[in-house]
Amino acid sequence: LGWRRALEKAGINPHETCWEVQDSLRCEICGDSVRQLGNHVAIKHQIKWPDYLAAHPGAEPIPESVRAMSLSKMKTKLPHWEPVISPEYALDRLRGWHDAGYDVNMMNIEKLDGSLSNQLRRFYCGMGHDEMLRRIGLDPTTVRRRMRPEQINRKWVIESIRDRHARNLPLSASTVTAGEFKNIPLIHHAMTLFPSWEAAVCAADLDPLAFVDDGGTPEKPLTDLAGNFHLLCAVMITSEKYLKLKAALAEWPDLLPRGVYEFHATQIVNPGRSPWKKHSTRRRLDTLTLLYQLLLQYADQILFGFVSGEQFDAEMRAQLPAELSGIKSKEALKKVFFNSLIPHLKTRSSDTAILMDSDRETENQLRIQAVADPTGLVADPASRA
Repeated sequence: LGWRRALEKAGINPHETCWEVQDSLRCEICGDSVRQLGNHVAIKHQIKWPDYLAAHPGAEPIPESVRAMSLSKMKTKLPHWEPVISPEYALDRLRGWHDAGYDVNMMNIEKLDGSLSNQLRRFYCGMGHDEMLRRIGLDPTTVRRRMRPEQINRKWVIESIRDRHARNLPLSASTVTAGEFKNIPLIHHAMTLFPSWEAAVCAADLDPLAFVDDGGTPEKPLTDLAGNFHLLCAVMITSEKYLKLKAALAEWPDLLPRGVYEFHATQIVNPGRSPWKKHSTRRRLDTLTLLYQLLLQYADQILFGFVSGEQFDAEMRAQLPAELSGIKSKEALKKVFFNSLIPHLKTRSSDTAILMDSDRETENQLRIQAVADPTGLVADPASRA
């Protein structure tokens, strides 16, 4: 029957049942009860998560309470009746879509409920979709309705790629061809109707945004840290996903303390005299966990470059031409980073906006900087808005 239908037969509304979710996880290596198991095994035991998962199948890196928090924000036509997606609930929910009158072929489930589609592949890797349908008491030959040949055209391929992107599924040819996120019909029709899979992805015209910020450690705070360490990072996200990310953050109006307008991880971890000092360690850990999940869910790429001033002066400065011999390590990193980032972005067919955090406060202002030909940034801002 499945748990949902069993409850309904007993006269109980599944949406009105109470659920208890775990707030911690047990490490099978040392027995500790921890909140972030993925971080725990990496830091304490020096083990990568895929290796831990191979030794302990079914393990989760984060507890049910955090996963439930994310799932509660996902809106679908079929409301969730359990707080987290388990192997049993995944099949139960697949049957729920059928009972609600929807087609339950895999391509339609991907469009209706991306999180369910991902978890079905994860929990039942190697099992065909037909066998999943049989497990929930359905005959695949009668309930799986495929698209008619005349419906499959270039427009359908483009819409399918955009839909896949909107549900945060990878778009590389290797992941569409095989593995957990494969979609053989899509890549087959894309390569039939377009010169290549890459050409089909370009035709989908996914407008990217690149958010760039810097970080690092000034001077030499600890003896075993490199001196004057500088880091530049670009988070790549499409304009479509950016709107969804804004909406997701709007669901948490009290996430930032009063008077704080940015998420500075160093202040969250070591608040010092910042407003984060007033918040508990649990609150700060939950904030970092949420940010980590949002990055996983919405970011397409995270590109970064780094150098320490100590290393730059010792190993790199002597290799520079005379006109650049006096350049500071931070400015050199910026030149190399943008001279690499801009050509990378030019390979895309759609326009790109690069937004970089300013070193100084510019209240209600944007400093617009031009791009030099062929690459790089013009030294002075072109205008102010």
